[in-house]
Amino acid sequence: MSIRTENFSQLHERSYYISLRDVFYHAFLFYSGFILFVLPTGTGIRHALFMIPFFAGFLGLLLLKHKISLFDFLLSGILLISSFLTGHYDTITDAIVFSMLLLFVSLAYQRRELSIHFNYGLILLFCWLFFFSLVYQLIQNFGTFGYWEYTSKLYVGDTNFSGLYMLLFLFFSVRCKFWPGIVLSLISVLLFLSRTYFLALTVFFLLMYFRDFLAPLVRRLNFFVIIMTLNILLLVYAFFVVTQMGVSDFSVRGFERLFSFNDRSALVRLEFNYILFYRFINDPIFLFVGEGQRFGEIARGLLGNVPHNTLFNSVGTNGLFFSVMYLWVLSVIFKKIDWVSNFAYIIPVIFYSLFLHGIFNQGFAIFLVLILMIPSKK
Repeated sequence: MSIRTENFSQLHERSYYISLRDVFYHAFLFYSGFILFVLPTGTGIRHALFMIPFFAGFLGLLLLKHKISLFDFLLSGILLISSFLTGHYDTITDAIVFSMLLLFVSLAYQRRELSIHFNYGLILLFCWLFFFSLVYQLIQNFGTFGYWEYTSKLYVGDTNFSGLYMLLFLFFSVRCKFWPGIVLSLISVLLFLSRTYFLALTVFFLLMYFRDFLAPLVRRLNFFVIIMTLNILLLVYAFFVVTQMGVSDFSVRGFERLFSFNDRSALVRLEFNYILFYRFINDPIFLFVGEGQRFGEIARGLLGNVPHNTLFNSVGTNGLFFSVMYLWVLSVIFKKIDWVSNFAYIIPVIFYSLFLHGIFNQGFAIFLVLILMIPSKK
């Protein structure tokens, strides 16, 4: 009897205890959400110069007090080494951020159990802040030039990227049962008329509906296998389109573009992948090391635009070895936060990455991982 009383007392005291891990989590969540949903794009504020060292130092203090997996330490070290081999400053910065994310998730899931205590009142406050910021942006940009007269977009200035931001906010809202955010995310389909956003939403709701049925199959897979397999299949289809079908000049505007898959806007993305693939084959140094920030200029000279594919864009920027390593690190992270329970959220983002670049960049990846750590509210 005394043992039960002692355990209950410990749990009661623990429920009111705020650890440094909890502070780190909520601060990291707020920071990543703030730069995505509140801070205007292109402000020139170099917040990362201050915030990354701050969070790195904070995490260092946590690691001094807690033991984590040796495998995770080694994996983060390999990622850092692979970034230094490229010689690109931005690649090294990405490696530091992803290493921090891996080490924090490893710290948060001690013995495979989540050790973070969530302040749902504070998280709900974040929801409302991000919600009002997004509503303001949509109202401010309503009627902007786009696919029809009711087009709107977010600070990022592109309807496809606006859709990605809204998709992440939808995930955040679903985890917290924040209904205003869910409704806003659905209305945004008509405001953005982004085909990729519409399809990603469709994939998300289908996976949510069939997740119990699909769970045994998904358990045998992982993030790395799925994203690499889908990119290979997309490249094979690109070969077929370019060599057998050709890219037409047919274009479509308005609501019907959500259901059009053979217009020039859709097919030219596949052509970019095809052309860039041959460039990689003919230039092994470019393939393995990448061109860093010069890749955007090179891609525009070669293709007329950057490739609308996250993996191809990452290989062109950071090189193949680093790109494979950081996708592997993400795969390890998603496994730690329970891949099977969260695949319905992760696969739509993988789908998005097939048709847009930079999907798993620092801010997007951090926010996605942190919101998937939040237990779903019943």
